[in-house]
Amino acid sequence: MDLAQNALGDVLNDGAHQYLYDAEGRTCAVYTNPVAGISTMTGYLYDADGTRIAKGSITAWSCDPAQNGFQTTNDYILGLGGEQLTEMGMGGTVPSGATTTGLVWQHANIWSGGKLLGTYDNDGLHFYLDDPLGTRRAQTNFAGVLEQTCQSLPYGDALTCVSARHWRQPLPLHRLPHRPHRTPLHRQRTRCRVGERLLRSAILLQLDGPLDITRLEHQGRAGAVRQAG
Repeated sequence: MDLAQNALGDVLNDGAHQYLYDAEGRTCAVYTNPVAGISTMTGYLYDADGTRIAKGSITAWSCDPAQNGFQTTNDYILGLGGEQLTEMGMGGTVPSGATTTGLVWQHANIWSGGKLLGTYDNDGLHFYLDDPLGTRRAQTNFAGVLEQTCQSLPYGDALTCVSARHWRQPLPLHRLPHRPHRTPLHRQRTRCRVGERLLRSAILLQLDGPLDITRLEHQGRAGAVRQAG
C-alpha cells in the first residue's frame, strides 16, 4: 500500500484515514470514511507540553478549535509525568444509575516506571503483558485469566488483539489421575520425559500464539505429578 506523505514525512493518507498536523507536527485531526457516503472527522487537543488532553468531533478540516467546531467527546486526566491516569467520556450512566449528557468516568490506568501495567474500567481490572520490546502480547483479568492475545508486525506495527476464550486451560492438579509410586530410576526417566514434553509444548504454544510461561510451568508440575505421583 502506498502512503501519501508531506515534506516532513508525516503520513497524510494511509488508504483508510486522512491526517492533519499542527505546527508542532502533532496529529490534530483524522478523517475516516468507513462506509460510502458516511464520514467522520475527529479532532485532538494538546496542552502546552504537547500532551494530548482531549478528543472530540469537528465539522471543518482545520487544527484550530475556534474554526473547526470542536466538541469534546473524551477528556484525559494526566499524571505528573504526562501519563493518562483517567479518561472521561461524554454522556452515559453515572454510579447512581442516572444518565447524563456531561462527562462520565470511563477508565483509570495503572502506571509504574513510565509503563502502563493495567486498566480498571466498568468490566473490572485488566493487566497487560508486553514482550521485551514493549509491544503488548496479552491481557488478563485480575485473577490472571487470559482475556486477549495480541500479534503485530516485527516493530509493533499493525497491532491486533483477539479474544482468548478459545484458549485451552491446563487440567487442574486435583483432577489429575493417580499413579502408583515409582522407583528412583523411573523418576529419573520421568524428569527427562517431562523436559521433552515441556519443549514440545513450548513449540506448540509459539505456533498457536504468545508463549504463556505460567501455563508452561503449570504443565511441567502437572506432568511430574502424573508420572511420579
